[in-house]
Amino acid sequence: MVYTAKVLLPQLAKRFDEKNKKSAVVITSSILATVPLSGVTCYCATKVFDTFMAEALSVELKEKIDVISYQPAGVATKMIGETKASCGTILPSMAADTCFRDIGLRTMTRGAFRHEVVCYIMECFPVSWM
Repeated sequence: MVYTAKVLLPQLAKRFDEKNKKSAVVITSSILATVPLSGVTCYCATKVFDTFMAEALSVELKEKIDVISYQPAGVATKMIGETKASCGTILPSMAADTCFRDIGLRTMTRGAFRHEVVCYIMECFPVSWM
């Protein structure tokens, strides 16, 4: 993510300077950035880093580029072995729609309401219970 941003952001800033067109960057994090879970500690730490970088870049570049951190919970894909939405997962099309909806309005979004609920539930319980 860092190297991609290092290469991409100057080009997007130049685009704004030359054409006065604002670009957007979505940095995909995860709901696991909110709690440190045993067994996926490196993944959680990486997602915390992604979230902080996105929020910092959003502040630094707000005049030229919209940067948003997207922290979804489950998205129904073959990668997680689900292809249908459930109480905790959403379809990829809904994930894209809800993320793009918040660009320019927020620096971080979880997108779907059900992902906000999942995060709330995760934050209510002690980490030792998970």
